[in-house]
Amino acid sequence: MLTTRAVKAFYDGALGSRGARLLDDYADRPGHRGVSGTQYGFDLSLVADMMKAGFQVAIHAIGDAGNRETLDFIESVLRAAPEARALRHRIEHAQVLHPDDVPRFARLGVIASMEPPHCVEDKAWAEARLGPQRVTGAYAWRTLRLAGSRLAFNSDLTGSDHDIFYGLHSAITRRDKQLQPPGGWYPEQRMTPEEAVRGYTTWNAYAASWEKESGVLAPGRWADITVMDIDPLVVGATDPDTLLRGSIRATIVAGQVAYAADTLGKARK
Repeated sequence: MLTTRAVKAFYDGALGSRGARLLDDYADRPGHRGVSGTQYGFDLSLVADMMKAGFQVAIHAIGDAGNRETLDFIESVLRAAPEARALRHRIEHAQVLHPDDVPRFARLGVIASMEPPHCVEDKAWAEARLGPQRVTGAYAWRTLRLAGSRLAFNSDLTGSDHDIFYGLHSAITRRDKQLQPPGGWYPEQRMTPEEAVRGYTTWNAYAASWEKESGVLAPGRWADITVMDIDPLVVGATDPDTLLRGSIRATIVAGQVAYAADTLGKARK
């Protein structure tokens, strides 16, 4: 039940605390650009050795400078060890991107591992940190997709609410639990219901190199199944706010029921 595949490393800080490394000053703090790299404790030689030894690396990068420098680092390692590309390295969050760096994800085979809830949770202050121009490159799921990049969605537990219905709703609508803003925050970056579901299933299976074993229901695959009381593909297209009222009826792991909810709504294991 345990697979050791990846190692996480931190390249810069968070946007909310102004620790994310930006190419230009924070819009709400002139003269400040955050911290990254060795200043933030990132050990270049150690992470490079891990990649060359066969580990997938998942590098936390938030700011546009942090993401650019992380891509530069990964590219330098892949030049020295081309075989490491097959490990499907990831950037965790890939939160703020300069337009010049978006195509590099697909070119380098780097997966953007992102959290749809972060978008709706950060919208209250993200534009203040970045200004009206840079914010268009933040939480840019559609932009990455159009550039041919691979994405994988997650909750960033314990950094955010891990409710899958909340995650799907955030991806499809870019609205918070209070359904604000009405049209979605920068709605041009929304995901379709199918993309949102794939983000939490097939795209994650690919990120784990399990695309032949997991991610879909098919003969010969692992019987890892989540049973919901609503169909996110249907309500996501017709009434996406219904997603916030969804619940999990059962969880099946390797064909065995690991969780079930009885008719009274009480959980049993």
